[in-house]
Amino acid sequence: MDYSRLTYLFEQYETDQASDEELEELFAIIINEDNHAALLNYFEDSIRETIPDQWPDVDKWRPVIARIVATQTAAPAAVRRVNRWWRYAAAAVITLAVGIGVYYVSMPGKEEGAVVHTKTIPIQDVPAPASTHAFVTLDDGTRIILDSVSNGTLAQQGNALLLKLADGSIAYQGTGGEVVYNTLHNPCGSKVVNLVLADGSTVWLNAASSIKYPTAFSGNERVVEITGEAYFEVAKNKIPFIVRKDHMQVRVLGTHFNVNAYDNESNMKVTLLEGAVQVRVANINKPLVLQPGQQAEVHMNELKLVRQVDTSRTMAWKNGYFDFNNTELPVVMRQLERWYDITVAYKGQIPHIVFKGQMDRDVRLTDVIRFLNAFGIHARLEGRTLTVYGS
Repeated sequence: MDYSRLTYLFEQYETDQASDEELEELFAIIINEDNHAALLNYFEDSIRETIPDQWPDVDKWRPVIARIVATQTAAPAAVRRVNRWWRYAAAAVITLAVGIGVYYVSMPGKEEGAVVHTKTIPIQDVPAPASTHAFVTLDDGTRIILDSVSNGTLAQQGNALLLKLADGSIAYQGTGGEVVYNTLHNPCGSKVVNLVLADGSTVWLNAASSIKYPTAFSGNERVVEITGEAYFEVAKNKIPFIVRKDHMQVRVLGTHFNVNAYDNESNMKVTLLEGAVQVRVANINKPLVLQPGQQAEVHMNELKLVRQVDTSRTMAWKNGYFDFNNTELPVVMRQLERWYDITVAYKGQIPHIVFKGQMDRDVRLTDVIRFLNAFGIHARLEGRTLTVYGS
């Protein structure tokens, strides 16, 4: 690959002076899978040449990457896949998170933004989930693995039919009758799965999450119980819809909201996108009523209102990417554990690192580890255990 030509093409792109022929040439290089190894070398050479007192000009590169990201939205599917790879790699060069990328922010004893050169450790690989491994546990304990069954009627539960739809989601049809409970489980290493309840409400489950629900709603409440993370679009109804997790209860009539309630996280979070929700915690007399863009944080028996949050960050998991803005290393690692179905172990003191940026959730774990290594985090994968080496 002619690196000088590639640099020239990037510079032409950056200054909006690239001709149509030069644009085609640039994207042809990026799209060609045979060039990926050489491109990665190009990026790595750029990083090596960048020392702390000659840090890349973020303002210079930001519009370049932004335009490439914008081009991706109108490109054919095959091109979009490669552009995602390109955006991820390019972000490593400029240490900038625009679209798909992660960059290193701070480490004790080192200047903020400094590149840390480390020896690449040979690693194995774990792909991102390619399908859902979700299963439904019926009232009698029978398990139905969704990937292993055809579309159509899967079971009858009380007066309701359990259906698998053409898009892979499941739905219930029926009303009244005996109260029968099912549970949808979405394990670690599984793509997001969605469920249409008997009242028309839709629920999306992140990896390592579950929801217990009646197959048909009756009485004066619509009650479900969750673990992990779920996004709800609740059908409007005069009957209250209630989500429970341990000592927390979310009460709505019809709205869109997200609940993050993993057992291994320090806080439970309820984030409102549309409508209104009431969040109540046992032993606290006064509940919180959220408005769109607000969040309730539950820690132990404390209930806190966050008046303004970036809901796009909250919904990153549903929209196909990780959002690591202002996220510490252990939190990042827990997200990787759920998504890739791995175990993270630490040797030595856990590095104090705060990330910023975003990363596509369909990248292989090798890509994640490569960038962890490049930015000073020693990590090695053996089997399904990712070991992070501290100081």
